[in-house]
Amino acid sequence: MDYSELARHIKTELFETDANGKYWPTICKLHDAFGGSVFLAEVEPDGRHNCLGCNFAQYTWGLLRTTEAWGTYVNSVEDAPPVQLEDFYPVSNLFHWLNTLVDAFTELCDILEFSDIRRQRLFPVFSRIRVWANFFKHPKAMILTHHATYVFSEEEQDGEILQERDIKKYFANSKNDRTLFNRVTNKSDVVVVLPDLLEIVSQFKEANEKVISLILDNEVFREEIGEKSTFEDYYTDEESDT
Repeated sequence: MDYSELARHIKTELFETDANGKYWPTICKLHDAFGGSVFLAEVEPDGRHNCLGCNFAQYTWGLLRTTEAWGTYVNSVEDAPPVQLEDFYPVSNLFHWLNTLVDAFTELCDILEFSDIRRQRLFPVFSRIRVWANFFKHPKAMILTHHATYVFSEEEQDGEILQERDIKKYFANSKNDRTLFNRVTNKSDVVVVLPDLLEIVSQFKEANEKVISLILDNEVFREEIGEKSTFEDYYTDEESDT
């Protein structure tokens, strides 16, 4: 995987360039959504600050900077990681940040009282991200394998191959833990086929833009979210602490 290319893709899909040529996470539009309202006045004397766009932007920067850093690393060092793990490290970090964003978006959905069915219908990529994040966070019986290999294509691969449908089956819940145990325990030929990361980022872009539209285009949603994400006299209090 070319992680420098992936970083460029993330920047293209999840960032925008402003009039000054600087690029910012598209999710910053959530911050702009409250401009001119009672939920945002970043000048004295009111000094109200809405934190929503800032926090989502922070997670999005984490996604980009982590991917950029790995791309720089693999292009500049000689002691590359073992071949079977060279994609494990960056992909696990990628899904950490994507899952953090999914958690944050899910929190918004909970505040707006979206049902699980509605959330899954609006944001199907969340489930893909969640199961892969679970795979890296909660390895289950994978700790009993001998040097599993991580690839992006199963072509010319032999052994116990775990595809994305298997990851969903074993890591969405605990119902099939025994089956996973029987498949991978004490095996030395386990191959995990990683998903198309460019595709996942593009699918996440769709979810990202849909969340922005939900807040920008719905006054009721803006009111509900704004009340819970606005700090009165933010800048006054900040000055008093210095």
